[in-house]
Amino acid sequence: MDVVESGASRCVHQVAGAWTTQLGVPAYSRGTSRLGAPREIRDAGGEATYIQADVRIAAQVQSFVDRVASRYGGIDVAFNNAGIGSGKLPHEMSVKEWDDVQATNARGVFLAIKYEIPHMLRAQRGVAV
Repeated sequence: MDVVESGASRCVHQVAGAWTTQLGVPAYSRGTSRLGAPREIRDAGGEATYIQADVRIAAQVQSFVDRVASRYGGIDVAFNNAGIGSGKLPHEMSVKEWDDVQATNARGVFLAIKYEIPHMLRAQRGVAV
């Protein structure tokens, strides 16, 4: 079983990393920072690969997904939860800040699922969390 995770540097990713280590399955993370769960998974004896990709950019997400699926024969679990916040109330945010949050939180999940599902359908297995 292979787990693909978006993001990789916050608390929820650390929990997901612990879960994949306990199951003994490889985890593949994408994000814009090398910090976080992949290192912790490896330190705990698990297998993790980090591939830098910006979830807002379709070509980077597609490349990430295709590389993982090709290298490991598919995608069994997709854990698409990359997200950001501005730390501001909506009326305090600029339109650019709002657009960045939406591009990461909504578009990023859409792009991940868009490129993961075809691999799952071909293999007749897989789930998106």
